[in-house]
Amino acid sequence: LDLEPDNRDIIHALGDLYAKQDRISEAVETYRKLAGLYADNKPLDKVINIYETVVSWDPNARWAIDKLIEIYESVLERNPTNINIRKRLVDHLLLVGRKEDVAPHYLQLANGNIERGMLDEAVKSLRRLLELDRGNIPARELLGEIYRKKDMQYEAMETFQQIVKLHKASGNEQAALEAQQRMVKFFPQA
Repeated sequence: LDLEPDNRDIIHALGDLYAKQDRISEAVETYRKLAGLYADNKPLDKVINIYETVVSWDPNARWAIDKLIEIYESVLERNPTNINIRKRLVDHLLLVGRKEDVAPHYLQLANGNIERGMLDEAVKSLRRLLELDRGNIPARELLGEIYRKKDMQYEAMETFQQIVKLHKASGNEQAALEAQQRMVKFFPQA
């Protein structure tokens, strides 16, 4: 290392060695140096692996999480339909307490899964979002539509009733009326 202080392979091996010896803080710092050597973020999969490894060793390594968030957001700008990257972004946003930033990503995940015919996965994403934000009307509307597609009439009707209540609670009587009319159209027996 004295002869080649910027040799990525040596630094990588040293970081792994520290981790195997349970010298986590030294492993993290070694990988931090390694990450710095990949300042151009190429190759991207290797850079992501470095930061993900650091986070697995130290879930409080905010610098690594912030860098992963930055990388994942950059990847999604170029490829917004990448579900795996979006899932990882959501996980890291939640890890650092940025719950307010995950709603559009959960909705994108749900829509992506619907397009792929993976309705159960879409439901999971929407339910996770609703755990964080009970009043998210777009999530409830999408969930209600999925329930209708899956012929889960009781769940669909209940979801649409919740939408009406949310609109009324927010003082938006027009939206509540429109939601009520849509519900009657879908469920004339109600």
